[in-house]
Amino acid sequence: MSLISINDTSKSGNFDLLASQTTALPGLTNNSDKSITVEITASGQWSLLSPDFETSDPNLTPYKVAVDADGYPTPEKESEYILKYPKLNPGVLVGEIKNAQGETKHLVSGKQQRFELQPNETVSFGINDSPQYFGDNFGKVTIAYSIVPSLLKATIYQHGDFQGISKEVGIGSYGVSELGFPNDALSSLKVPKGLKVTLYEHGIDLGRSKVFTADAGWVGDDFNDVTSAIKVELLTAPVLSTGVKIKLKSWKGDYLHRPDTEQGVTTWHTGVGNEWTVEAIADKKIKLKSWKGDYLHRPDTEQGVTSWHTGVGNEWTVEAIADKKIKLKSWKGDYLHRPDSAQGVTTWSTGVGNEWEFEVIS
Repeated sequence: MSLISINDTSKSGNFDLLASQTTALPGLTNNSDKSITVEITASGQWSLLSPDFETSDPNLTPYKVAVDADGYPTPEKESEYILKYPKLNPGVLVGEIKNAQGETKHLVSGKQQRFELQPNETVSFGINDSPQYFGDNFGKVTIAYSIVPSLLKATIYQHGDFQGISKEVGIGSYGVSELGFPNDALSSLKVPKGLKVTLYEHGIDLGRSKVFTADAGWVGDDFNDVTSAIKVELLTAPVLSTGVKIKLKSWKGDYLHRPDTEQGVTTWHTGVGNEWTVEAIADKKIKLKSWKGDYLHRPDTEQGVTSWHTGVGNEWTVEAIADKKIKLKSWKGDYLHRPDSAQGVTTWSTGVGNEWEFEVIS
């Protein structure tokens, strides 16, 4: 790999990736002691076959046409060629994020990406193709990257109801004395959306602890005036790995449900229809497979959700809103939604009905 070292104060930059490149893949490495949020945008076009490649195979001809880094559409039928990343589209730009031990944590894909790199993690980029055919690829993309500054801050207060001495606290781990805040004196705090705050009785990871993901005018009798350390983190989407079986509980108390019908999705309290198997396809993007073998699907309509076997409508982006509470964003930009009705599920842009609590079964 050919990696550019970055930290939380790095500026923007760019590098090229050839469609035929298989070695010294370009990428980034986080050499700081903080989590870094990175945004990338890829410009340019490439193809899986050069324009002058001679073929009479109608299944190959489309791959002579240049596309951007979002790649080609999902093939209607399974190809005989095995892609490096089988669950992603052919020709899509893929970022492979690895930990300090060189183990792949997850993938990000597409011409526009936003992801986090933890300390000593790396991301390297490549095109999604069958490894033995990279030599036939044509073109290149230019990947522009920038570091997203973390402007989110929590605020801690000496007294309840956000009164008394206060201090803003950015992402990181601190003893309260480092912040100029009295020890064993914290009674309330404000936590903006997107942050997770952990209070510790003694030092970081020492003694009792308590987690907050929203404002608290009172930290509770169990944690009033005992805080000696605090950790502030970005609230990231839970890692829902391929093969994990989950249930999704709505704000109404029932569950996302696949009934024993030819097609469709609703809500119900019990039964095997409440069980969904995760298939991870990219960073924070998943498919949910029902017990019937089809997938939770957002059709190309103004509103609604059903079940189907193939297509981009099966892809959902996971957004974290609290521990074990998520929203599922469709390819249309709206969210899986439980309306205020006796039963049912649809899609909608806003509201508490977009919130789902996931329960891991196995």
